[in-house]
Amino acid sequence: MYNHARTLLLNEDGKKQPGQDFLGEELVPRDYRKLQLPDYIRQIRAFLFGTTPDRAMLNYRIKQFLDLIQPTELNSFVLDLDPRVTYDIADEPTLVRDVPFFVPEVRQYAGTPATLTILGSPAVPDATGRVIYDFDVDILLGNTIEVKRLSQPDESNIVALTLTNGLSNHINLPGTGYRFVVNDDNPGAAWKITGNLRPMWTMGQIVLLLERLGEPTVLELFGLQNVEPWNTFRNLWFDHPELPYKLGGFLLAMIYRTEEVRRLGQS
Repeated sequence: MYNHARTLLLNEDGKKQPGQDFLGEELVPRDYRKLQLPDYIRQIRAFLFGTTPDRAMLNYRIKQFLDLIQPTELNSFVLDLDPRVTYDIADEPTLVRDVPFFVPEVRQYAGTPATLTILGSPAVPDATGRVIYDFDVDILLGNTIEVKRLSQPDESNIVALTLTNGLSNHINLPGTGYRFVVNDDNPGAAWKITGNLRPMWTMGQIVLLLERLGEPTVLELFGLQNVEPWNTFRNLWFDHPELPYKLGGFLLAMIYRTEEVRRLGQS
């Protein structure tokens, strides 16, 4: 969305960009370096993005946050940091237009043709922030099947494989809410399972989470001095009845504190 405010919320090295086809990706200055943030900001970010968010989660949530602020007068605080906008807001496309984007994709890449069927319902990824999943599934010797999770955190599980009436036992895909069955136990069959979990928490739910932050964290964010823009941000968070302004004040305070960290690092 907006160059500098968005970059501060993302806080990832500009040289490590996954490409414009990646979910919600926008331009990041190549010379931006990930900041070492203080503990209280890291705690806040865990509430906003999850405890270990991947790039997809960061992009998805940042778009929601900036879309919340943009139609309000608070937009001026964003543009004060940097008036540049990376694309025309009026013609902005939706974040995800492809409905099957959040449906698991299964591709067999080895062995005699067999069928792997996905069962279950997707997990809600907001607490961890892990949107992307990527598995290799391989039938091994000895009536076993290996489920190797390639997306962070990498892990591998070897599970017993038994067929009953032509279908295997249910086998979990960790962290996704899904499980699967196969119709074959011949060693050598292998599949790739990839997909994305849709973030589900509403902005109202995120506000309720932020209200649980301890007083020391909130005081560090808004400060104790009677100065701007912190007075405005503080008053919006504590007193404004409308969600875009209440959450907007909180988000702007975090963006501006992150900018302070960046400037101190340059001095």
